[in-house]
Amino acid sequence: MARPDSPSSPTPKRFGEDDAQSKSLDLVQLRGGVQRPIACRDTTKNPSNGNNGKSRPQAEQDRLLTALRRGPIDSDTAGRVHAIANVSRRILELRAAGYKISSRMVWRVTQDGQRRKVALYTLEAA
Repeated sequence: MARPDSPSSPTPKRFGEDDAQSKSLDLVQLRGGVQRPIACRDTTKNPSNGNNGKSRPQAEQDRLLTALRRGPIDSDTAGRVHAIANVSRRILELRAAGYKISSRMVWRVTQDGQRRKVALYTLEAA
């Protein structure tokens, strides 16, 4: 059996050294001369996020538009059920894209039993 300091034993690899060099990723220098690849991830357009390569706002607009085509939807339901982070912003973007969407304030009872005013959005016929 070869000893670790003998010339016949392979040099131990540092974490990410060969992987990063073979893929030509950007490296960050850590203490002790260790390098590791920088995590590069575009969170707005990630093909593995279930949005079919669309950015999060585009995917949210599509989900909201689909829900509006089925009928009126309130801001609370759009946020909870359809996972839309900023409903009013998506409505503004859809209006800017030419969709006629009307809104009015209505009272709703939330899941926790509180009464609150929410916006009810309706897609108008073109």
